[in-house]
Amino acid sequence: MLKRTLAVLALLLPAVLYAQTASPKAEPRNQAVAVSEVSSMPSEAEIGELVNKASEYVETYRRTFANAKASLDKAATVGFDQSAVTLSDQASEVIATIKKNGSTAVALVSLITILDDMSLNAQKASAQVMLVAMREDRSVRSNHGMQDFQDLAQAGKNCYDISELLVHSTIRYIAVEERVLRTLLDRDKKH
Repeated sequence: MLKRTLAVLALLLPAVLYAQTASPKAEPRNQAVAVSEVSSMPSEAEIGELVNKASEYVETYRRTFANAKASLDKAATVGFDQSAVTLSDQASEVIATIKKNGSTAVALVSLITILDDMSLNAQKASAQVMLVAMREDRSVRSNHGMQDFQDLAQAGKNCYDISELLVHSTIRYIAVEERVLRTLLDRDKKH
């Protein structure tokens, strides 16, 4: 997760540095140019809907892992439930920041990365729980490994699906920011 986040930040760093060091004598932008540049920018409402859905899926993910704890404790590989708590907390923190401060490319990429890690954790956990379920006696009521397997797999799929939707919006968001920066850079070169 950290490597992917750092890679994206490395791509965005030049734009941030330019924005901070841009010439103060730059002229105000023409409104016609600004409208054409942001025509494909995702709206705050669009991003807000995706972030709200992500928040819902993060809470479902958290509950799913809590409910599957008995099956996860029987798995050969342990630690998926602890990872789920950590990842859910990280996702909730990023979501709260986006809701409070608005969306940024860095925040959206961070959320996508965490959701991707959550999906991977759930898929690995569901595979382990499937093995547990195959060994369980299904006639014993307290054995619910098969249901836990299905629930964990669905929680992972939910994280993957919302992450995919956020990727598309984030690409549009970054594309617009790059066009704006390119326009500013070209204007500075002419002056």
